[in-house]
Amino acid sequence: MASGPPGCLLGVPLSSDGGGPAPRGGEVRRGAAAQALDGEMAKPRYVTFDPVLRPGDVLPREPAAPDPPFDDPRSRFYYMARNALWAGARALGLGPGSTVLMPAYHHGIEVEVLRVLGVRFDFYPIRPDLRADPEELHRRIAAGPAAVYVTHYLGRPQPIAEIRRLCDEAGVPLIEDCALSLYGEEGGRPLGSFGDFAIFCLYKTLPVPHGGMLRWNRGGDAPPGPARRPDRLSTAAFTLHRLLDAARLGGGRLRRGAADLATRTARLLKRLGRAEVVGVDTEELDPEMLDLGVSPWVARLARAARRAEIVSRRRRNFLRLHELAGEAAPSPLAPLGEGTCPLSYPVLARDRAALRARLAEAGIETISFWSRHHPACPPGRFAQVDLWRRTVVELPVHQDLRDEDVDWMAHVLRRHRDLVLGREFWRPRSAARG
Repeated sequence: MASGPPGCLLGVPLSSDGGGPAPRGGEVRRGAAAQALDGEMAKPRYVTFDPVLRPGDVLPREPAAPDPPFDDPRSRFYYMARNALWAGARALGLGPGSTVLMPAYHHGIEVEVLRVLGVRFDFYPIRPDLRADPEELHRRIAAGPAAVYVTHYLGRPQPIAEIRRLCDEAGVPLIEDCALSLYGEEGGRPLGSFGDFAIFCLYKTLPVPHGGMLRWNRGGDAPPGPARRPDRLSTAAFTLHRLLDAARLGGGRLRRGAADLATRTARLLKRLGRAEVVGVDTEELDPEMLDLGVSPWVARLARAARRAEIVSRRRRNFLRLHELAGEAAPSPLAPLGEGTCPLSYPVLARDRAALRARLAEAGIETISFWSRHHPACPPGRFAQVDLWRRTVVELPVHQDLRDEDVDWMAHVLRRHRDLVLGREFWRPRSAARG
């Protein structure tokens, strides 16, 4: 599938530096609250992308009955979600000769985990609203895959009950990826309870240094837990970084400078202590680390987390940001469905590098979401995925943000509205089928 004429991305004109589509003309309408933000705000604020760890959280008190998804005694904690996928896929019997129905929009590490096991892939498209089309899945399931893999993107639930029904009718196992949707629901039922097994990533939503989880929903025994625990010094250093983020959040240059100095000191001590450092969210798979588990403290903090409060705060921050900046910087996650616990506030950028640079100058941490194609699903096959990989920027909406933090992000987004794509560019002009 062609990407469009030279100087275009999927039919949208590119800017002169090749960094993204050219700005659109026209003015946006502004409500009274949003107009107030376009003036000079009193004080810039530093806004962390991840939730922060406060001193009172270091020694959590576990509840008698943890909230979902931590309420199943058969769940197993791992260092990252990829470790959980490795264990679950092997327990499911996936290997050479197996074909998995896989979303074309993916991080890439989950594809690599299954590829190392010998799995082949049939990639299916994702709609502009970040949801799979059950009719498309029904057509592909008829070919008899070994499993169907479904990802809940950025907190938005897939039509997972319908997909579960399709899998049951065909006798095909369902793998549910909740790495981006720890506390989501569909029809009042927690995400992660629909698949034959589900995987979760803890540190994307909770203030922990690492952590993934496997929830085993099939009959029989769950896979055995991981064999090794992570290095204590490395865990302590990552934990200190989360604590220092609490000092950075909402602060000015002085507080940020002091926290940055402490971070550099912690990294030096970690090197001097020769800690075994295993990074999180890396794009390369290290098979030697797939049997790595979590610190017991991480599992304890996860079980002690207050689900309802976290969901409420994240939804409130998302809705406030959308209300104040939504016309200047609309998000494909809006409007929020009832079961959505938003991981972030994603926008589509005309020039992603330029937008992230402007936000960073304002003290706002962002993520360039899933920009790399895995070789198994190269560019050109799925126009919508190509557009997302080129444009999506995530802004934080985590539970530790205050109204002032959200207001500052809205102010900066409105100031740089010319770098954000409007809704008219969210769907590529030509759609590809895999």
